[in-house]
Amino acid sequence: MKIGEIAKLVGLTPKSIRFYEATQLLDAPFRQKNGYRQYTQAHLQTLKLIKRARDVGFSLEECRTLISLWRSPCRKSEDVNKTILQKIELITQQINLLTEVKATLTKLSDQCPNNQQSTCPILSELLK
Repeated sequence: MKIGEIAKLVGLTPKSIRFYEATQLLDAPFRQKNGYRQYTQAHLQTLKLIKRARDVGFSLEECRTLISLWRSPCRKSEDVNKTILQKIELITQQINLLTEVKATLTKLSDQCPNNQQSTCPILSELLK
């Protein structure tokens, strides 16, 4: 498969695929004499894993870990699950932080008279 074909199958852009190659997240494909990349089923599977993992919020390094686990004949499902649970914990921490930020911003907004005056209690509070 050429880069355009595999990109269409996976739902990625050729630029993304070249980026994954450059960062060594994806093994470099065989190059034909004309310089075109020739992708295999293994590339297709790896790209599907990357795409899905990225879609659910995994970073490039986390994708690297998942790919390593996927390729390892010695992997244990508990190792894969541990990776997922770590991601869930990180997301939970981010949700908690964003909830706190939202509460603070809501409190600031509630203090604002929302009128034509130049004094702004929001800015005053942010300057503390």
